[in-house]
Amino acid sequence: MRNLLVCLMLSVTSLVAAQKVVFKKGKVIYDKNPIANVLDEKGVYTISTLENEPIIIADPRIMDGQKFYVRVNLPEDKEKVVLVTPTHKKWSMSKSKIVIDEFTFGTYKIFTPQGIDKDAAKAIMTHDDTEIRAVLEANRKAYVETEEYVKEFGNQKWIFNDLGEFGKKENGSFVSYGKIKRYKDAGGINVVYDISIYDNTTRSYILVGKWNEKRNSMFILNNGESYTVPSFYSSPDFSLDMDRLAKALVYIVKNK
Repeated sequence: MRNLLVCLMLSVTSLVAAQKVVFKKGKVIYDKNPIANVLDEKGVYTISTLENEPIIIADPRIMDGQKFYVRVNLPEDKEKVVLVTPTHKKWSMSKSKIVIDEFTFGTYKIFTPQGIDKDAAKAIMTHDDTEIRAVLEANRKAYVETEEYVKEFGNQKWIFNDLGEFGKKENGSFVSYGKIKRYKDAGGINVVYDISIYDNTTRSYILVGKWNEKRNSMFILNNGESYTVPSFYSSPDFSLDMDRLAKALVYIVKNK
């Protein structure tokens, strides 16, 4: 019981702490006291002292609606940009909230009750962003490749019918090569795509791969191969003809 009370107290404390810092009328307000100035230029935030000395520029980004990162640079060296993955984050955060939470509760605590910690601002520029840059490059590559998959689906004249099957027109008739099933997982939140191919020997459909929104948008084949197909391309509420992710999966299965 005591442990439960402690956990509840910590939860309440965290909620209260999360409300300590806000951006309001061009000021960074900490416990109702202005500690710095903030200039918001289309979601890019320049943080300055109350004496208008620029300290740091933060450009929060949200990738695929899930992955947060912040582009950071110093006003005197705009060429050097560091990418920081927030260490204190929650889903459905606004850009300003990402900056507030990261600079208040994250690794680099720039906002303090006493004002701006200039040393923390400079320390952030020594951050090793190799990992997040690799993630972003992999994500960029996934988008480029998926666009190509969708394009080649059309070039190879694949089509869907109303039964969820994919195939081609041969001698005037539709010939099924496989089918796609789209549904929500057990939790009813994440979308799943099952793709099967038609086996002429058994005259049945055999599952060969699965795409799961929850698993980092990975399309995993039964043979162990995997491909990143961003959830951006998923349109599960529309027909398969309008679902670019479905088209990409068909191309991968039939060509990889």
